Amino acid sequence: MSMKEIGKSVAVAALLAASATSAQAADWSGAYGGAYLGGAYDASEAAVGVQLGYVFHTGNFVYGGELDAMYTSSGDTEVFAKARLGFALAERALVHVTGGYGTYNGNTSLYEVGFGGEYKLNGPVSLRADVEWHNTTGSNVFTGPYFVKVGGIWSF
Repeated sequence: MSMKEIGKSVAVAALLAASATSAQAADWSGAYGGAYLGGAYDASEAAVGVQLGYVFHTGNFVYGGELDAMYTSSGDTEVFAKARLGFALAERALVHVTGGYGTYNGNTSLYEVGFGGEYKLNGPVSLRADVEWHNTTGSNVFTGPYFVKVGGIWSF
């Protein structure tokens, strides 16, 4: 994904946030856990992972942290502690950005930045999609592989 495409994605998210109505949004606060499938598209490998987190919801803003563990088809593992900042749209939609620090195979330090969205279904279940860049510390994170992840979240 080029910087131009990233800029367009950020602009779309900002327009969505700016056009949000004052309608009462779903309550996003509390603990959650989920699982996802995805892949590193510039490294051609599949990934599966789990997320656990806790967020607070104040006005239309959602903020908190999460732990993310991923296993790739090449046998590698990545584990991250991430901050998450989001904006609740309308009644059931949320856009967010993430940033964090983690490890690759338990011995290499990594940075992570990303963006995504989540949509609440009925009850405690929601669908989530993310695009993330991972790279070693000291390197430009956007030059590392990017991952596209899609999964389900259970709020409890």
